[in-house]
Amino acid sequence: MPDSYFQLSVKNQASAIDAASEASGRAPHLLEKDIWVVWALSALFQSELGAHLVFKGGTALSKAHKVISRFSEDVDLTYDIRALAPELVRSAPGGIDAIPPSRSQEKKWSDEIRRELLPAWLRDHAHPRTLQRMVLRGQIAGVQVGKLWRFRASAIDQWIDRKQAG
Repeated sequence: MPDSYFQLSVKNQASAIDAASEASGRAPHLLEKDIWVVWALSALFQSELGAHLVFKGGTALSKAHKVISRFSEDVDLTYDIRALAPELVRSAPGGIDAIPPSRSQEKKWSDEIRRELLPAWLRDHAHPRTLQRMVLRGQIAGVQVGKLWRFRASAIDQWIDRKQAG
């Protein structure tokens, strides 16, 4: 018996979704979306990103805290900017534990992060780590050259084809 939904054949995945739809009264496409949301949250929070990530909003209240009972379709996440840009806040009173002292300072920090630091961080850290984990698990072929990983587009396409075929 497979340990997870993702180890089921496409046919068995559809059967599981149909059974859950009948039992819950929710549309199959929403249930499948929910599976992917939970998978993505699990991957994010098990990664090194998870230490500074905050899961918030209706889905967090429903799934993580069971405070409300509703089926939310979106996910709200926040990343602690102090972890993303320590050099930006180090000079503030309170150092790395500082919070912006005013709305204008908060806007300044956020603007700099969105404009420069976040795109660079995503390019250099987030995406390569996802692919690196896939290589280490044997899910996709890649080779490390120095500090960088290299992947053939065809290898990624083949992985996608395998996932779709079930």
